[in-house]
Amino acid sequence: MKYHLGGTALFLVVFSSAAMADNVFNCQDVGLTTPEPIGDQDGHVLVVDNFSCRVEAGPMAGGVLTGTVAWETTKGKDTLISGTGAIRRPGSLVIYKDGDGILDLIVNDKGQVTGGTASGTATWVFATGDAAPLKGKVMNWTTKGVGPVQFVVDVKTD
Repeated sequence: MKYHLGGTALFLVVFSSAAMADNVFNCQDVGLTTPEPIGDQDGHVLVVDNFSCRVEAGPMAGGVLTGTVAWETTKGKDTLISGTGAIRRPGSLVIYKDGDGILDLIVNDKGQVTGGTASGTATWVFATGDAAPLKGKVMNWTTKGVGPVQFVVDVKTD
């Protein structure tokens, strides 16, 4: 059975070279994510999630990304409202700020998330070292769930 449901972050922005290359991060949620009812209408919740990823390719390969994302869910429609992250590797640091995004989770009859996808945009707002040419560039990202609290992200930077 397929449901569109907020409650688990399935999102991350991936680091990419400035040459429109595809790269992949292997990611996982960190800690427990609990939807917080907003209280103004039934089914309207806020989901804030923390995550961590291994950088597999690009100038920051071998680095670690940590980030936070917030989703607004209104009766099954998930919209990105905030997000940021930092990728660290000895000698280099990059920070991104999310733009827009949508999330579509697949949930089984037991209420467990079994997969899903998300997509959106972000901007590299700070970059040093090998990644310095990315500062100010915009990226498009997509994610896919690959297991409980695990997901991969593909990104292209203009």
